[in-house]
Amino acid sequence: MKTFQERYSPFFESICRMLGNSWRVNYNKSWNYRIFLTSPEYKNYSVSVADDKGRLRIYGSVDSRICRIDGHSCTVSPGRDQHVIAAEIQRKILVYAPEEIEKAKLYEQGYTNSQEHKKIVKGMLSQLVSLSGYYNALTGYVTSSGIRGAVEERSGGYDLKVENLSTEELIRVVGFLSEMKRSKE
Repeated sequence: MKTFQERYSPFFESICRMLGNSWRVNYNKSWNYRIFLTSPEYKNYSVSVADDKGRLRIYGSVDSRICRIDGHSCTVSPGRDQHVIAAEIQRKILVYAPEEIEKAKLYEQGYTNSQEHKKIVKGMLSQLVSLSGYYNALTGYVTSSGIRGAVEERSGGYDLKVENLSTEELIRVVGFLSEMKRSKE
């Protein structure tokens, strides 16, 4: 008995030619029960085809490990003419692809900028203290005097956790913070 891929790959190779833009069946990405169509014109975007209760479920979406953007889908009967299926893919899925690809690019650029900013902040902190791992925080730190803690990111700012303070150190830190607050006003 033939797998879904063996049965439908030739059928969708033909549909790919009708779609134009160098669409092809991506055999590297496909597996026995799902076929993937890709095109160099639609970078990081693919159309998947799978059996869904006797119908073909066709779903187009951005391929990204960083962001999740809802794609578009349609179902068609496997007995439909290839021209009709190609037209359905074009009308219900590919028409949205450029917009989805652009959204993913913007999100990924924002993510990259955020990661760069984190590296810069950690670099500046490492000039002052030794950095260490700390669960669910941007970084942990340890000072030369043995004070330790963590820096956590919050929306629009940072939280500073300070551990292992003596009474005198606590008073000095709070005093420094109160002076810092007054200078902003």
